[in-house]
Amino acid sequence: MSPPEIMQGGLVGLMRRVGTMKNGERDRSAQKSSWSTEIDAAIGEMAVSKYLGLYWRGHRGREDDILDGREVRTTVYETGRLPIRARDLEKHPNSFYVLVIAKPPIYSIRGEFLCADAKQDCYYDPEPKEGEPAWWVPQSDLADILR
Repeated sequence: MSPPEIMQGGLVGLMRRVGTMKNGERDRSAQKSSWSTEIDAAIGEMAVSKYLGLYWRGHRGREDDILDGREVRTTVYETGRLPIRARDLEKHPNSFYVLVIAKPPIYSIRGEFLCADAKQDCYYDPEPKEGEPAWWVPQSDLADILR
């Protein structure tokens, strides 16, 4: 990502974080501060949109992360896994979830996985070291992202 793109994504992440504070939402991030989580998440979405040649809206909440219906999850861990939570299965069972690894200024797209296919015992961790219970899909099981 270029410096201006990182600046744009960073500003969107800051606006999102201030919005969650204003709305009294709880912090779901366990891997780092909610400020950097929101910033990396926004830039991760921007990276996937750029890769796909799609406009990035920078929305948060009810709309899909990417205009083609994909959802994006970003982590700072090089060997990080793609988390699929119960609310993801309820809200977007037929969406593809994309994993991005954030090592600013590099945001690496590792692959995608169909949300509904994640609901397997082999992926489920009811007590992860970080975050909330989820189905954690390893990078080795992700498919190449299709344009």
